[in-house]
Amino acid sequence: ATVVIGGSLAGAFAARSLAERGIPVTVLERQRLIDDELPTLTPRVAVLQPKINDINDPAGVWLREGYAFVERWLRSNPTFAEQCGWQACGSFQTAYDERSERRLRRFVEQFGRTGLCRWVDAGQTEEQAGVALPCGGVLIERAGVLRPAGLCAALLDHPNITIRDTTPARSLQRVGRDWVISHQGEGSIQAKAVVVANALDALRFDQTRHLELKPVRGQVTLLESAWQARRLTQLRRALFFGGYLLPPISGVQTLGASFVPGDDASGWRDTEHAGVCDKLGRVLPDQAQRLRAIDLPKGWVGIRTTTPTHRCYADAVGDGLYVSLGHGSHGISSAAAAGEHVAALVTGDGTPRVTD
Repeated sequence: ATVVIGGSLAGAFAARSLAERGIPVTVLERQRLIDDELPTLTPRVAVLQPKINDINDPAGVWLREGYAFVERWLRSNPTFAEQCGWQACGSFQTAYDERSERRLRRFVEQFGRTGLCRWVDAGQTEEQAGVALPCGGVLIERAGVLRPAGLCAALLDHPNITIRDTTPARSLQRVGRDWVISHQGEGSIQAKAVVVANALDALRFDQTRHLELKPVRGQVTLLESAWQARRLTQLRRALFFGGYLLPPISGVQTLGASFVPGDDASGWRDTEHAGVCDKLGRVLPDQAQRLRAIDLPKGWVGIRTTTPTHRCYADAVGDGLYVSLGHGSHGISSAAAAGEHVAALVTGDGTPRVTD
């Protein structure tokens, strides 16, 4: 059997990839699940899309493979997609300044012929995105939005996976050819292989303390469509402008996100709300000015885990000990690719399915 420490995206993808290969998996999660979901993820909506970069580097390839793997899975499994709250609305990346336009046009030159994306001129934005924009950009029609809490629950819903919530792992110890994981309540569990996928909490273990993991605070504003978002409710795509604005989901639109390296504070900050409004002002200045002045803005704060190179750790770090950590702001695509990679290492089959 294999133990996965952490039941959020990294752990859920690793557990599912192992389970699909016939490996029994026990997932240790520190939070108490509510209706099979992680409460810290429940209010959130995320975008699934490929990394938009104009250099065909290994990090971009990794994230595009992860995106394609999850998108195919959602498209071919309606029940799974429904559990995730998947909406294949597409995403629109705006060319809001000269630098972003150069980057996006090079991206289309590289990947437009594959059908991944296409260029949309400014005059077509209202037709394509639902709101008129002063600039063109790149449309990715097979992108979409989903609920990360629902995605984790769907991934962990497998007969080869056992979930033990309210069970934070405290220490790892090698005993003979096995690992012994001590957890809350002075209990322990033994396993041939362990996958550490618990974000910054991995720094508590002697075996993974050397990894350079850093927190990055991110705050988003939740707009109640009927009276706060107003004409922004016409938005049909996930809109990106250095920040992002999502289309209405259950009457709420998400405006984000701040990016504060080295900060793990969880309280709301009006200054960060103003900052994401400033980003929106690059493409919709009138709406941004109005949203900056709304009374008592509210939303949620999340802490991303990153690495100095902005590439995740997904590898063996000891005999039978593996990690899936540091996925940053590309959590879904990165964790999906990492889960497949680590599962291939654990089983020794050497054939991650992300490239199928």
